[in-house]
Amino acid sequence: MDVFCGGGGVSQAFQLAGVATPRWGIDSSRSACETFRCQYPEARVFNQCEVDIMSITPPSAGFSGLNRFRSSGDRRNMLIASGLSLVECFKPTYVIIENVINMARFPLQGKDAKNGKIEGGISWGVHKFVIRTLLDLGYQVRFGILQAGFFGAPQRRERMIYLASQGHAELPYFPCATHQFPQTHHISLPIYQQVPNSDTGYTCYAHHPVTVGDAISDLPGFHWKDPLPQNNAPMSHTAFDDLATITPRKGQF
Repeated sequence: MDVFCGGGGVSQAFQLAGVATPRWGIDSSRSACETFRCQYPEARVFNQCEVDIMSITPPSAGFSGLNRFRSSGDRRNMLIASGLSLVECFKPTYVIIENVINMARFPLQGKDAKNGKIEGGISWGVHKFVIRTLLDLGYQVRFGILQAGFFGAPQRRERMIYLASQGHAELPYFPCATHQFPQTHHISLPIYQQVPNSDTGYTCYAHHPVTVGDAISDLPGFHWKDPLPQNNAPMSHTAFDDLATITPRKGQF
């Protein structure tokens, strides 16, 4: 079951890895659900049944440090609780939760301050809430930071990952890094040791870093020409009129 399934990206990762085939998807977006159905015609949007793996990937905009308008009352930040309520309802064997690192740091019951900062409240409140809830539901939990660059992505993308399994199931370990990449972010919890991450304990890797050129250099050349003057001079009214009349070719947007 894929919660906040979107177009099915996480489900596709599980399928390509040979771990599981998506059978159910949940998302509030109608277009996302239609995309999910096209990707997986045999899957259902919602159905009560036994669930082996549940992935919970709520929106990250309310937690992200790039959001300068963060609010302690952002309803999107409460969707993690909705996801955990589904864990309680369906009792899947395995649970995986993914989000930006700031989700773990986000304080609960804090107050809005300037520049999107949240002051006061329970430090690392969301992290404590996730761990406490999963443990109370009878799960064993492992968490850490994974850097996508260590697994062949041509970019720096760090994510906080929680893995949980029921007591009778073996709790998975995080995968070993496969690609060389600059050192990832390190954070420490207030009363615990440093949070594990994807480069902990490794000094050599099987593959070199994947660059943007490696990823997209085989694509056709970009034929579109910039209509703006190259000398940063202001555009004339005629240039603006020409720009407004440009009609995209078929297949472009």
